[in-house]
Amino acid sequence: MKNTLAAMVVSFALLACGGSKDDASAKKLGPAFDDVIAAVEGAKGDCAKVATALETQEKKHRATFAAFSKSMKAKKKGLEAKYKDPKDMGKVMAELLKDIPKEVMAKGMKLRSAVGKCRSDKRVREIQAKFKAL
Repeated sequence: MKNTLAAMVVSFALLACGGSKDDASAKKLGPAFDDVIAAVEGAKGDCAKVATALETQEKKHRATFAAFSKSMKAKKKGLEAKYKDPKDMGKVMAELLKDIPKEVMAKGMKLRSAVGKCRSDKRVREIQAKFKAL
């Protein structure tokens, strides 16, 4: 999942994250994902169009993804303080995963599929880096 658009957002939850299912920022992710998925699917596998769609959606939903990322990073920091031993990182990840709404996870996987072969496209990877930097 590392080289996918889904990783851009879901990695906020899995790798940088935390947050709560009741967190307002998490609830806003569903509609944001819907927009990104529709734009990527509309590109019909043309990687240049996929990249343009992703770039447009990154700009449109930057605040939503950044708010979610911020809440997730705060939770991750707290969990890392609780689980100091590196071998306990699995516990950190498990706790983070349980806080991601299932519909958000499903949309992340749908987005991964929609990006498809374009995951290795240079411009798509550059836009992915923008999402990850939030």
